[in-house]
This record gives sequence, C-alpha cells and structure tokens, in this order.
Amino acid sequence: MSGQLRKTFWEEGIIGIHYDDIESIVPSDHRDTQVAEAAFTVLNEIAQDGGFVCATVHPYPGCMIGRVSRGSTIGYMQEPYNDKGLGLLLMKTIPLRDVIRPNPLDANRLLIGQPRQGTLCRWNAPRLRVQRYVEDGRIVIRGVDDLLPYEQEIMCSEYLRTPTAKLHNLPTLAMLRAPVGRNRATVDIDAITNDGLPLLAQVTYHHRTSAEVEEKARRLKELVSTNECPNPVMFCNCDAETAENGIRYFPLNYVFNEMKDVPVWKRVIGMTGPAWQ
Repeated sequence: MSGQLRKTFWEEGIIGIHYDDIESIVPSDHRDTQVAEAAFTVLNEIAQDGGFVCATVHPYPGCMIGRVSRGSTIGYMQEPYNDKGLGLLLMKTIPLRDVIRPNPLDANRLLIGQPRQGTLCRWNAPRLRVQRYVEDGRIVIRGVDDLLPYEQEIMCSEYLRTPTAKLHNLPTLAMLRAPVGRNRATVDIDAITNDGLPLLAQVTYHHRTSAEVEEKARRLKELVSTNECPNPVMFCNCDAETAENGIRYFPLNYVFNEMKDVPVWKRVIGMTGPAWQ
C-alpha cells in the first residue's frame, strides 16, 4: 500500500485489509481461505452490527479510533502496484465516524492490550476503553475494573512498595526480578523484599471462590514451596483479607482505593477530572 493510500486512510478515517486483489469478501474465493476467513468474519460482523475500532496506520504515530455504523457497506479501494506488471492492489474497506486521533500518551494506553497477531481481530481486554474514549474523548478510570489486567498487575506491584501495604503486613517490594505479568501462568510479580527474601504474587480480577483463583493459588503454592518464599500473595476480587494454606488473599479493591490517594500514581494512570475531584 502506497504512502498516498495510507494518508487517505489516516486523514479520512478508513480501515482496510488486503487479501488477494478481487472484489469479494467470501473466504473461499481467496487463496489462503483459512487466514481470510478469520479476518473476513470480523470485517463482516462489524459492518453488519456496528462497533468501535482502534486502528494503526503506518507510519502515522499512535492510533485512530472511531465507530462503525450498523449496516455499513464494505467497499473497495484500488491503486497500482509499484511493479506495474502486478496490476492493481485492492483493499477491502470500511469508513469510520466520530474519528479521534489520541495524543501519544493516550494512544499508548489504548494500544497496551492490542493483540500481537492478526491484521483484523477482536480486542478483549481494552474494548470498553476504546468505546469510552470515543464517547468521552479521554480515558476514564472510575474503578479497578476500568484498569486493564496489565495495569492491575502494575498497580499491585507498585502498591507493594508503599508504606500502606506494610501496614497490612504485606511484604515490601524492593526490586523486581522479572517483568510484571507477561501472561505467565504461575506468577505475575517476581521480586525481592527489603530483607532479601523472594516475593511472589499473582494478580487476577476473578473472584476468590472461582476455579480460576483456585488454580492460580495451586500453581503459586507449588512455586513457593521450591523457592522458600514466606509471604506469597494472591491479589483478587474478594471482600476481605484472608490467609489459607500459606497464601495471603488480598482484595484488589483495597489496593485500588489506597493507590488512588497516591498523587503520582493517579496522574500516571489517568485519574483526573470530575470523577476524582
């Protein structure tokens, strides 16, 4: 795709995908039917049902977000290939409305949960953030459930550095031994305390009694038993602090409510505006 066509997409608020140079959105009409089917399923659904889109257009910085109207028509845009012998490149396209091109910092917060693979795919974790940005024109954090899983993990790791966490007799984080999160099944926070002891913790928005938390606790306990970690912590959706089988269960809401009193963290996470005044 040429720079001119990319400019048109960016300036006019258009999204598009390229699979073979034919005017068809039927997967079986394309050479790589399996790959085309995954993309065209999403393309057809959003055109039919409408929805919110976050898109990147290289080389433009950040992203653009907007709405797709219900019942949109999938169109086609063509341009010559650089190699004239290849004929015309054809893009399957959908126009956006209410397009916003966020500032770089907001764009980073919107793109943090972008799937790693796939030209066109559904976003799970950040989908409500994209919708609210289109509706409100800014990122709005009202509660812990407005934070993406990655942000919840970072929040908990930073909380373990605070004097407030120490008042709850939680271990004090001195230094991380590994990046926070990263979709590891066993541990989200792998750190060292001020006393030089291992600090291992899991972070999840699932409820304390859920099968997901039970499985995470089982894996955490297995890791703890081989690392001489005296204070493993499970941050989860629960009503009160509890301890069971050597694991501390700590409410995510407690962490959120106490961290929102930390001015620097409020600015970093975007807790500004009427909701926090």
